[in-house]
Order: sequence, then C-alpha cells, then structure tokens
Amino acid sequence: MTLTAEQKKQIAAGVLGVLALIAVSYSLFFSDDSGASNSSSPKQTAKPGIFQPVSTAKAPEPKQQTEVVLVSQPLELNGLWDSTSPMIGRNIFIYPPPPTPAPPKPTPTPTPVPPPPITLAGIQPSAVTARTADFALTVYGAKIPSDARVIINGAPYQTTVVSDSQLKLTVPAAAIANPGQMQVEVKSAADPANWYSNRVTLNVTPPPVPAYRYLGLVVKNGVSLAVIRDESESELKNVRKGQQIGSRWQVSNITPTEIEILDVTINIKHRIPFTGDGS
Repeated sequence: MTLTAEQKKQIAAGVLGVLALIAVSYSLFFSDDSGASNSSSPKQTAKPGIFQPVSTAKAPEPKQQTEVVLVSQPLELNGLWDSTSPMIGRNIFIYPPPPTPAPPKPTPTPTPVPPPPITLAGIQPSAVTARTADFALTVYGAKIPSDARVIINGAPYQTTVVSDSQLKLTVPAAAIANPGQMQVEVKSAADPANWYSNRVTLNVTPPPVPAYRYLGLVVKNGVSLAVIRDESESELKNVRKGQQIGSRWQVSNITPTEIEILDVTINIKHRIPFTGDGS
C-alpha cells in the first residue's frame, strides 16, 4: 500500500506530537530529582601531589521577606449618631402620614356693581318685523334726566323726553332692515359716563314668506297669467297681476323670470323665481 504525501505529513505530525508530549512529561516528573542531586555540591577529596585551592566565598544568604504589619484603627461614628436627620431610628416599613393640606383659600367676595342711575322698565313695541316701515318707539323707566337720549345698538336717536319716566322716538326702517336682537339703552347727553341705564332688547323678527312656487306663464288675449302652486297643496292656480290670494297676499307683478307678491298686512314685497317644475 503506497502512502500519499498528505498522509505521510499527517503521520509525521502525529509522531512529533507524541515526542513533544513525552518530552514535557519527562521535564515535569524528573527535573526536580535531577536538580536536587545536581545542586548538592560533591565533597572535594584531596588528591596527593595536587594543590587544590579552597574557595573562601560565602554561600549566598537567603533573602529575608519584609513583613507588612497591618494596623487597624476604629472608625469614629459619633458624627453619624449625632446627626439630626429624621430618618435615623425610623422604621423604613412604616410611612409617615401625609402632611395636613392647607385649608382652601376662601373665594373673595366680588365687589358688587352699583346699579345704573337710570332704570329702564321696558319698551313698546318690544318686537317688530324686519323690512317694515318707520315706527314709533316708547321707552319706560325711572330717574330719566331731561337731556336723555335713546341709543339703539350704539347709535343715538333723536329723543323726546315726555317725563322722567317716559321717552318717545321714531326708529327708521333702515335700522330694522335685517332680523335680529337690538339693544336699547338711555344715556345723558351731557354726562353719559355717569348717567346711563340698563339695557332692554328689541326683537326684530323675519317677515313671513309666501309658500308658493312659480311653475309657468300663460299669455291669453294679451293678459299674462302665472301658474302657481301652494307648497302645501297639489292644485295649480292661474293668477293675474293685481289678484288677491287669500287675505294676506296680492300679485303685484308678473314676468317670465319671476312674480312679485305683496304682503298687504305689512307692505312687504317678495320675489318668487320661475322654476318650471310642475311636480
């Protein structure tokens, strides 16, 4: 059987390892005995006729080890026991009760606001319809000065002082063009900062709207007829200009794009656009 070069290398490496192991074992187990025998110096025997010098050198003395002496010193713990810390001597498993909460601060009493020098009791009328005409307003109160003026939403109006408890004025239509709430108050013309009143509310309500739909236009013998329908009914109606519809509405104008209906009770016109939807 022929060995390859690689196998020969492996066998050589194994043999070298065994030899190295034997050398290490020998040095460990047999070096002490040989050293001891070698260290002991053999006795010198004088041979006749031969001069042998005697060595006068002293054998080296063994080195003395320096002893380290440890000196213990007690710690001064008096400073710890004299501490004023509240934690010393406390059972760590018992928690002290929480501190007593501070009593709540009383709510300061607000300073009362003095009542206005002028007192208003009410107005007449207290509600009007938006987009209506000018109207007369009467204001009732007490301690009204002779130079009093009525102010509505910050705007002063020409005022007639009837007495120290009654005022009259005319409110223009422009002031009530839109629905909403208006604030009415009274102030002195000479000293408004010190002579003023409380406020009362004037309600401006939206006007009623006709519940009709403009569905068609019919021209017959030169007369235009508008086809309308009440939103609460299904029946169609033909109406002409100037015709009364119920007790409140009147047709004031007809065009192909819209009809105009007048509220005869408050003299307000409403425009209804043409829809052409007969459903």
